[in-house]
Amino acid sequence: MDPDEDDDDEDNALILERLVAQLDQDLPHLDLDESFTVLQELGSGSYGSVLLTQPRDGGSPLVLKLLRKERTERSAFLWELCIAQGVSGHSSCLRALPVAFETSTHFGFGLELAPNGDLCELLRPGGLPEPQIKLCASQLSSALDFLHGRALVHADVKLDNVLLFDPHCQRIKLGDFGLTRVQGFPMGPMQTPLPYAPPELCSLQGSQTLPLDPSLDVWAFGVLLFCLCTGCFPWAVAMETDAGYQEFSAWQRGQRAAVPAAWGDIGAVGLGMLRRLLSLDPDRRSPAMEVNQYLEGHGMVWNGKGRNGMGWDGMEWDGMGRGGFHYHAMGWDGNGTWNGVEWEGGVSIRKHRMVGMGSRHGMGWGGMGWEGGFLLGGMEWVGMGWGHGMGWNVKRKLPLGCSTVVLSTAGIG
Repeated sequence: MDPDEDDDDEDNALILERLVAQLDQDLPHLDLDESFTVLQELGSGSYGSVLLTQPRDGGSPLVLKLLRKERTERSAFLWELCIAQGVSGHSSCLRALPVAFETSTHFGFGLELAPNGDLCELLRPGGLPEPQIKLCASQLSSALDFLHGRALVHADVKLDNVLLFDPHCQRIKLGDFGLTRVQGFPMGPMQTPLPYAPPELCSLQGSQTLPLDPSLDVWAFGVLLFCLCTGCFPWAVAMETDAGYQEFSAWQRGQRAAVPAAWGDIGAVGLGMLRRLLSLDPDRRSPAMEVNQYLEGHGMVWNGKGRNGMGWDGMEWDGMGRGGFHYHAMGWDGNGTWNGVEWEGGVSIRKHRMVGMGSRHGMGWGGMGWEGGFLLGGMEWVGMGWGHGMGWNVKRKLPLGCSTVVLSTAGIG
């Protein structure tokens, strides 16, 4: 990074600090029960809850995220509030509502409702159809490019934080800006490494830190796209002690010619794209927007014969399925339906939650919107936007390289 870029990052941080101070002064106090009627609890965790509410003074229903003050630092709440205000003008970043407040026990803010949940809700064995993968790749790359162009690193790109506005991925948005920081911010070791974390972050120990860089988001983006292509994680953690990662890293370094087994159903175009996003050297990872070069035409994911020599559109399988698991009767057998199905071998997929983790401390942060805009590093950010992540303190079954691991929903940070 050259000195001019360092100066720009410092200017951005100072601007954001001033905006945080202003927001702190303007945050109103209110009584939640007097102001809103709760229609439905959309999620809850140790740090708070997400509620669908109706304002008592009229207007449309809105989503509120409430964070317990005993578990949430005021400065952390205000920081994300400020970041979300700035990024919400982009069409692929979750929009904020002009509602923010504190009560005696909670910080609260309004969120744009994503009626179709997140990408975890949509994913299925074998991944998504190629057209949906391409739609996700295009929109997410645009959101990341927007952040990175403003010297911001999301630092929590994952399936849970991609919100759906229709079941076909025509409109998706990146949310949850609770960990978003200015590029260069020192990040320490993770309490629980996630599959989305790059190897340079997983290797940190003790008091070591890593300056945040867009390459961290690019790696997580690559892991996310692999999940969309296959329906499983490529590894549990990007360290040589993990067999899936060890196989991948040897392939990336040219130490083995064969494509790793978990990657075998991805076509040549898709493999080329993922190898660029998942370069072991952070400096050689492609920018997020480069994925658009791979999205034209067909063959990004599926090979010419379809999966396992059968047709994708008919959801046909060759009797063995992925990783040797048998999909009885070309699908599922009588042992269960999609919700809570048992695969042969005892692999459980519960409530459609095949892939995904929660956010930091088991709960996603929100964001805060404002009307108008502000300048950051000479670039105007206009509009309103909300981070919206809904990972909670529960355990989920997660396919890993077509086997299964159980990981906590604790996030990065």
